Amino acid sequence: MADQRDIAGRLGLSIAVEPRGVPESADTLDAAAQIALARNSGQSLITPKPAANGFQVTSFGPAETGFAPPVATFDSPTAAALVLNGGQRLYVPSDPTSPTHRWVDVPGLQAFYRLPDVDRKRTRNRWADRLSQAVPGIDQSSARALPIPMLRILLAHHGAAVFGVSKVRRGDPPVDAGGIVNGVTLPLLRLPLREPDCYLPVIGQVEGKLESINAWDVGAGVSLGVIQFNADRGALFRFLWRLWIDDPDLFGATLTRSLGWTMRWDGDHPDLVSGADGQVRLHGVGADKARNATYLQTGTIEGSGRNGPHRRKVAAALRDCVVWPHVQDLIVDTSAWYLQAALDSIHAEGIGPLNPTAPERETFILTAVLLSGAVRFSSCLKRLLIALRPWSSPADKLANWTQALATTAEPCPTLFPRLKLQQQQAEQVYEQVLRLLD
Repeated sequence: MADQRDIAGRLGLSIAVEPRGVPESADTLDAAAQIALARNSGQSLITPKPAANGFQVTSFGPAETGFAPPVATFDSPTAAALVLNGGQRLYVPSDPTSPTHRWVDVPGLQAFYRLPDVDRKRTRNRWADRLSQAVPGIDQSSARALPIPMLRILLAHHGAAVFGVSKVRRGDPPVDAGGIVNGVTLPLLRLPLREPDCYLPVIGQVEGKLESINAWDVGAGVSLGVIQFNADRGALFRFLWRLWIDDPDLFGATLTRSLGWTMRWDGDHPDLVSGADGQVRLHGVGADKARNATYLQTGTIEGSGRNGPHRRKVAAALRDCVVWPHVQDLIVDTSAWYLQAALDSIHAEGIGPLNPTAPERETFILTAVLLSGAVRFSSCLKRLLIALRPWSSPADKLANWTQALATTAEPCPTLFPRLKLQQQQAEQVYEQVLRLLD
């Protein structure tokens, strides 16, 4: 039985880790994690079996702990994972090569383990192959054999190698426009099912992955994640504020150390503070989008054009944050918040809301297609919704959306190839949804 330890969150929560009861055995860490995550309440400690292969899952602590932060402190040198609140959080050491007291949540595992074998294997192999291609000493076979929590953390730990910042040149003649990070991770379906989160695994297949960063185009400053949110509506600042609150150590080690960034709350919005003695203060509001984008593109409020080296520096610092699974959860939350206004417009037209326990196929697929169009051209959503009004039911609207799209003003008809592909991908994700709910 493990020594008594304490797990502590940054808000002062402290739980004594005193293993009790009869341990359950598992051959692998993935199997042990599934045992712990399947428990409806309580806390679980996963440790290697003493002097034997495999793992054991032992209960500890109270039935509920209440708030569980995404980052916790735990000083056990032998434990493999901790699960709190009946599967709400699964923590593993943030440095698998030299464990420290910092443990981080790996969200989404309950849904991941319930995926069909073919879908789970496909996702695992995307992560493993990216890791083995970038990190010397880790071949494809050994990467694919890693337990999922360790695979996710190793991707983050080696993030600089796995997710390099590529230089981007644009124009005629080409000039240094900045950089780009190509991601690999699609959002995992969450349980319980909820909108608009459930559509992100569809949209991400054409728009961006959770590690994707665009720091080369004009007007956005820098764009992140599955819908590539940026300075528009202060979305980037909303994400940064959540990171500042949820994981100040990571924020400080990456964004403060590299860029001099800190955050301050200002009435009803967060501000990004930068420069010596906080001389630059950017307000996280939509009205300041142009000013904020200028700073992110050039490094100065009065700048013009694009400072390529500065933009790659910003992309690299943000990359060192978004490679972590618990930070990717913040990307999902921010993306869902950003899409809520578009989803409200869709609901107002009699499409949805989606039943979380028995989602209607046509409603799911149609909503995913409409939101994908809104991400690419926001003005086209209203036009397409109006064009769909002659058809009353979601099923009829889905059957006739291509006809309706052809009647809309430019650039909306150019969405056809994208949305046709998204319809097929939404059909596939819907099948995953049904299997998760079964």
